[in-house]
Amino acid sequence: MRPLAGIPAQRELLGTYGAVKAFTVLRESIEVETAKQAGRTPFDEMIAFFKKNRNCRTLLVEKTDRLYRNLKDYVTIRLPRTLGEGSIGS
Repeated sequence: MRPLAGIPAQRELLGTYGAVKAFTVLRESIEVETAKQAGRTPFDEMIAFFKKNRNCRTLLVEKTDRLYRNLKDYVTIRLPRTLGEGSIGS
């Protein structure tokens, strides 16, 4: 059996991690657009979700370099030095 690749592998990995940590998934966002420029619709929708749902403070991503690849996105999501904990900028 071939191992999963790409988005299916990432979903499986994060789903397993979330289940082990007993996280409740409120929303899943899949990004297929390039992150080199700001203004990606799924990214903007994710930011709006976090701003609206202030009690939701956990974001799971396989690699942070896939989350932000431009300065605007990096500034929007300010990741502190503790891995896995972040805040959404206003």
